[in-house]
Amino acid sequence: MPTNPVSDAPQKQPAQLPFQVVAKSSVHRPTMEALQTITPVPEAELAHEIVRICRDELGCPDVVLVPLAPPEDASVRSLDNVDVWTARNGGEPVFGWRITASPLFVRAVFHAVAMDESGLGLLVVTPDECAQPFSWFAIDRMVPARFDFLERPGPCRYSIYKPAERKDRIAARIATMDPSTRAATQLRATESDLAFTDLVQLEIGEDRLESALGPYLESSDAFELLRMRAIDGVIHTDFASFDRLLRRKLALEAIVVAAFDCRAIE
Repeated sequence: MPTNPVSDAPQKQPAQLPFQVVAKSSVHRPTMEALQTITPVPEAELAHEIVRICRDELGCPDVVLVPLAPPEDASVRSLDNVDVWTARNGGEPVFGWRITASPLFVRAVFHAVAMDESGLGLLVVTPDECAQPFSWFAIDRMVPARFDFLERPGPCRYSIYKPAERKDRIAARIATMDPSTRAATQLRATESDLAFTDLVQLEIGEDRLESALGPYLESSDAFELLRMRAIDGVIHTDFASFDRLLRRKLALEAIVVAAFDCRAIE
């Protein structure tokens, strides 16, 4: 069965965590200098795409793997959880982007994690839907000292889908033709003063997955932003808008999944 292309659970994670922190002994309070001692994620396979997107799209080149240890009473609000955790254990919040990925896209959600009082490490204290032992996290060093978390940017999704070259799609279509279909296509091409491959190319059309993926990512970001603002209490929930966005997202998701399954079968 093909992989779910829109499930953004972390993919291809290393068996052993490369997350190591050796903070300077002179650090008394957690500082951004201490964060520089965190070993970055190796740029390999999907990790390479994650690091590239964090660097080029988010402007956050420092990508690390952070262990998850949410308390049982943790909520879905990351800063609230960090505030509770630091009140109990000391330390301070660190802001950045929590990263997940699917076979088709990388998703970045602005997030707060906890740095312990000694500056020895970061900890995700907000539950993860996928129950993973650690999470990708891109440290955002551009967050101002006086930062209103309610004004944080919305979720972002970035496509990592690389469609096949058109010549490869043409070759794949020709390979699936039986002799009678091939002969009929050749005849129609000749009658239209076209080459055989010209007609095949015209009949293939656009990559359906590529065409649907962009609007799906856009609608998913818009839906998640509206939900985030509603949970934060920043806006009153407009149920008509919420329902409209959800319906569009689900309709596009069905198209994306169907197109992905067709390509997986091919």
